[in-house]
Amino acid sequence: MKKIFTLIAVFALTLAANAQEAKFSVDGNGKEWILVSLNNDFNCGAFGFTLELPEGAKLAYDEDEEDYVYEKNTNRLKGSKWNVSVIPTATAYSINIYGSTVKENTGELVRFKLATPVTGTAKFSGINFTNVGDDGKGTTSVYVNNDMNTIVPLELSADAINGISADATKSGAIFNMAGQRVSKATKGIYVVDGKKVAVK
Repeated sequence: MKKIFTLIAVFALTLAANAQEAKFSVDGNGKEWILVSLNNDFNCGAFGFTLELPEGAKLAYDEDEEDYVYEKNTNRLKGSKWNVSVIPTATAYSINIYGSTVKENTGELVRFKLATPVTGTAKFSGINFTNVGDDGKGTTSVYVNNDMNTIVPLELSADAINGISADATKSGAIFNMAGQRVSKATKGIYVVDGKKVAVK
């Protein structure tokens, strides 16, 4: 039986000045997407983090669009003001999501596509949020656990079989319509290498 391990890591942060809380969570099974969610009880104007994938793993990149492949949840990130910035470094990706306000809400914000299936531990660090006052001013930024070095791990496993392919080889075997193998085709209809053939 296929085993796919999915770990949901949830870390809370408190914007101490206003006693506001947010929960940052990640999910993914290593086959296609990594999902980033936020449960916030304040207006969030931006947040960012560093994503380190297991050795050899990469996020999918669209050469035509000249950008990494991601999907924004347009129910939460509404309008064209929202930007998702993905900057690769030598060992990780620096990701920032900013531009407008995520109202008090819960659920997925964005998902990032993996270039290939991944097995191993992904690490999220430097997770930080900026809240926005009701007047659009008075922003406060804070790190999860007030520590930019807090690491949120995500175990990924792509051990499930997606499909099996094999090259077809032609045997030259000939079968009559009764399914009996014959040495040669005379007048009639036969099956040769899986295809019907009429011999006159």
